[in-house]
Amino acid sequence: MAAAAQILSKQIICKEPGRYIGWPTIIRTRAGELIIAFSGDRDSHICPYGKTEIVRSQDEGRTWSEPVVILNTPLDDRDAGLVETPDGTLISSWFTSVEFGDNPVHKAHAKTLSQQVRDRWKGHWTQRSTDSGL
Repeated sequence: MAAAAQILSKQIICKEPGRYIGWPTIIRTRAGELIIAFSGDRDSHICPYGKTEIVRSQDEGRTWSEPVVILNTPLDDRDAGLVETPDGTLISSWFTSVEFGDNPVHKAHAKTLSQQVRDRWKGHWTQRSTDSGL
């Protein structure tokens, strides 16, 4: 039988007061840095304002950087993923959504998005960084 995971500590790694943060992905780079990507600066689980952000730790997770926006399309950016390739390139992935729920403010925002913007930005995406995401 496989060993069970053990929780060693609990801590807050990122605060965005009054905002919703979701769907984190964590990697440890070959240099030992921890990087977490997530959808942040959101009104709620379903809203049009999600941005992909990262936080970093260089001390095994004891302290974390402030969040940095690494992408912000005109649509809702969701479910960020991260991977480091053997040559050190960081690849982030995400998808965009135009499902903004029933909130009247979100519905009003949806009406401001042209079909051209929706067609251009809706989908699954990747981007890469050869400078550690800096």
